Amino acid sequence: MKSRTAGYRRPSALKRAFVAISGLVLGVGVTLVGLVAFGVIDLSEFNRKATRDPYAGMVAVPLSGTAIPIYAVVTRDHMATPGTLVTRVLHYPPDKVPTDFITDHNKIIGRVMAREKQPGYAFTERDFMPVGTRPGVVAGIPPGKRAMTLDANQVRGLKDLRIGDRFDLLASEPVETSHLQPSVRAGGVKGGGKDASVKVMVSDGRVVTRAADETASPDGGRSHPLVGGGGKKDPMRDMTIALDPDEIAPLTEALSTKASLFCVARSGRPEETHDTEVPELDPLKHVRTVETVRGRAFGAESFGAHPAEAATQPATAIAPNKAATPVQAPPPVMSQPATAQPAGTAIPTPPTRIDRDSPRRTARADR
Repeated sequence: MKSRTAGYRRPSALKRAFVAISGLVLGVGVTLVGLVAFGVIDLSEFNRKATRDPYAGMVAVPLSGTAIPIYAVVTRDHMATPGTLVTRVLHYPPDKVPTDFITDHNKIIGRVMAREKQPGYAFTERDFMPVGTRPGVVAGIPPGKRAMTLDANQVRGLKDLRIGDRFDLLASEPVETSHLQPSVRAGGVKGGGKDASVKVMVSDGRVVTRAADETASPDGGRSHPLVGGGGKKDPMRDMTIALDPDEIAPLTEALSTKASLFCVARSGRPEETHDTEVPELDPLKHVRTVETVRGRAFGAESFGAHPAEAATQPATAIAPNKAATPVQAPPPVMSQPATAQPAGTAIPTPPTRIDRDSPRRTARADR
């Protein structure tokens, strides 16, 4: 006969672990129910955290959704994420928003851009032209100036400038000095046609638009022009510059002649005042001429004038010799003092004295 204790088996370890875990979970559940029942834990707080706006209390700063060209009017499409109608924004805590950022999109839409804007950047007042500015190229013309389009290849150094850069344009032409007298050339004027005049065509001009065949580098540095092959002439690079109205005609004349034009860029530093001017150079500034008569021909002789006199009198060009007709002076008339005549008496005509030396003096003058 078998004993009952011999047939009893102890539960396995897996069953014991399951029972222990079930008891622990049941105990935690009972504890939480008790805490919720007594108001120690408020489960509605977890629900509110899961459903409320994560950006509540933060400031939404509008960003550019697409690239905006310079002198263009900002529209809603420029501020929306590509492919959507949702305005692209970036959230900041109220105390972390930069002071120059524009947070109201109504102050952005309809404004004219003063610079090119890349996607994903906030807007500041420096990005826009003054309120009321017309869009297009005319937006980049400063008040009081005019815009002129020219080929940048005609002006050395102009094609390297960017939109908004300020510059001066100089024109240089050779001056023929071989006809001057040696004494004048010794006073500072070189001979042999080696001198050149320098005139300021444009003072404090500004680039309005850059050449169409140039693109800006990603780092905002110097532009990269398209390179032509085969050694052919460089393609035209039309650039629009702003200049004073009285500078348009002289510059147009210089572009139509063989004058050499040079671009002198001005500083882009904020402390630059732009109140200095480039001096001009005229080799014939202190040269004056005197008309001369040699025989039957008129001529001119040059001489060096005093600087004080040259500052008040304009330079006179030397006129070529030309034939002249000698002028014969009438013979002098010897007059007699008037005497009182009785009434009714005719006044005799005074005798005319013939100057026999007059032809001789005229001949000496002709020689």
